[in-house]
Amino acid sequence: ASEKEALAARHSEELQAVREELEKEKAQLAAEHAQVLAATEKAYNEKAETFRSEIRTEREQKRKAMEDWDRDRARLQAMAAAQGSSMAGGDSKSIPTTGGGS
Repeated sequence: ASEKEALAARHSEELQAVREELEKEKAQLAAEHAQVLAATEKAYNEKAETFRSEIRTEREQKRKAMEDWDRDRARLQAMAAAQGSSMAGGDSKSIPTTGGGS
């Protein structure tokens, strides 16, 4: 009977040691998993910020291009108006219009 008790006690100690080892491995895996998640999230956030920055840059370039285009268009319209009024003898009201009926 005492041999069985000793065997059971030894078996119980071995099981406890295996449980403790498994708990250590589980904790280590959880820590590694958390590190991988953090690194993945950081990489994702960096890519997202780079993408947002590229979009902001592109929008700014488009806005500046539209402003330049508007400025050029206004300048050309002013030049055309100035040429039109000088060709009409300086009186912009004397520019002939089409389809006018009295």
